Amino acid sequence: ATLADCDSLESLLSHRYDFEGSGTSVKDRVGIAHGVVARGSTLSKLDGKGVVLLGGGDVGAYVDLPNGLLSSLQNATLEAWVTWGGGTSWQRIFDFGDSTASVPENNQANGKTYLFLTPKSGSGVVALAYSLGGVAQELDVNGTSSLSQSLRQVVAVADDDGDKVLLYIDGVNVAENTWTGQLSKINDVNVWRGRSQYAT
Repeated sequence: ATLADCDSLESLLSHRYDFEGSGTSVKDRVGIAHGVVARGSTLSKLDGKGVVLLGGGDVGAYVDLPNGLLSSLQNATLEAWVTWGGGTSWQRIFDFGDSTASVPENNQANGKTYLFLTPKSGSGVVALAYSLGGVAQELDVNGTSSLSQSLRQVVAVADDDGDKVLLYIDGVNVAENTWTGQLSKINDVNVWRGRSQYAT
């Protein structure tokens, strides 16, 4: 890709979160969909760059972004720079959707509609999953190993026009699957970085 290609892609950005700043306010540097760091963590610095440390689980810190961020799109490319700390399966890099709780917003239960990315699935590999009906209807895109515990670029692509979902690690396409779903059908009342729709 040329620099001009990169410039044209940058102009297509809908949202960008760089975690620069302090406190708990997460600024959208392109749009107005600002978020917040919830449950005790704050923005910090690592090597002079903005970062947020997320604890995961039922009580750890996570980033809460505005509702409807994903379902308003037809196609989406979601990029994150992640240093995963290891640990148990089914942690989340992101999880956008809802749960089976009677009031699904901000209440974990079982996942209902979602698009999520985990550094380590139950089979031990990095995985992207889409569903409109929980596990029984899940479409998975599985890598070949878990995400390594060093800084990595992870990219999830939901390509409605091309009927594919794709997963990239450090610019390499590690997995893809045929996809006939729609982002608009996800009830994304929970737009979370580092938190799952599923209660653990």
